Amino acid sequence: ADDPALLHLRGAMEGGWRKMEEQGSGHAGLWPELFDAGAALVKSQFPQFGDAVEVLPGTGWLAPELRDNAIDWVMRRPEGHVVSSKIHFATRLHRDPDSWTNPRTPQRPKDGWTDLAMPERDRYAYRFVNVWVARSAIDPTGQVWQSPLMVCLPREEGRQEWAFQRRKLAMDDAEAAKEFKVTGINPLDPRTWIPGTNRLFRPLWNAGSAESAGGGGGNGEGFGGGEDEEPLGAEELARFEFPELTPDPAHVFVTGPAIVFDSFDLWHGAGTWDEEVAAKKRLATVDTKGRQPFHRARCSIEMRFRVRVDMHAARAAETGLGLGPGAETGLGL
Repeated sequence: ADDPALLHLRGAMEGGWRKMEEQGSGHAGLWPELFDAGAALVKSQFPQFGDAVEVLPGTGWLAPELRDNAIDWVMRRPEGHVVSSKIHFATRLHRDPDSWTNPRTPQRPKDGWTDLAMPERDRYAYRFVNVWVARSAIDPTGQVWQSPLMVCLPREEGRQEWAFQRRKLAMDDAEAAKEFKVTGINPLDPRTWIPGTNRLFRPLWNAGSAESAGGGGGNGEGFGGGEDEEPLGAEELARFEFPELTPDPAHVFVTGPAIVFDSFDLWHGAGTWDEEVAAKKRLATVDTKGRQPFHRARCSIEMRFRVRVDMHAARAAETGLGLGPGAETGLGL
């Protein structure tokens, strides 16, 4: 909690929160102070990376002309929360970048994303690292009151993959497009504030509009847009699939009010505390505000980074790193 790099990141987060809150999500260039502070935190947590490592902002998995639409940072609140938040937290366990369940999501990586995000893999090795920080109240045990981010530890220290199932799309293209359609909000009619948008105080977005997206947003639950795109072909719809983690009693999850983790290799998502009513009451006795739903509701921010190691400058054995995604040479992270 007193880590200087984390305190600096929290300061950058608080300094820009009000300005960026209406946007809710966007590309790294919109909030450079946040990403500079986040990169410093990543470096401070992994000193073994050495001087041969760069911490790059964002995922880089969109084509250059689309990078302004990337979701490199996102503020999250519960579904239907009364304070502006474009995207609620994901309760489904997932990994980046295969987390999307809707092929119409324009921000999801497409074929060839590995070359965009991880160029010159004969020289560089890459890791995708996320930084997650809670902004809401912390309970007396040092955790968020509700919906903690849970990260599943790797199987056999990463030597084996946890079992998962390949799931197919359960909606047709028309239904997928509907998921992103946002009709306007009548500020005088509260009934229009929640259905279809689940947020108050949103701008009157039109799906697929660059002007309303503001260079980094989207709308709806899956990061937005998509209505103006060409319909997906039957072949692409048939090929689209996403992984679903198979439950296993051997899974071990960790959490905390601030987490730096490998988002490519580690399954993660919002969890639920398994607490007795008496335990909740004891916590609310220590922190009386814990009885208030607004106080307990989780609010957080998540940032995406790439860690790039120049393997010509430092051999894998010298940095103590294991294999990572995209390292065809066998010298990956």
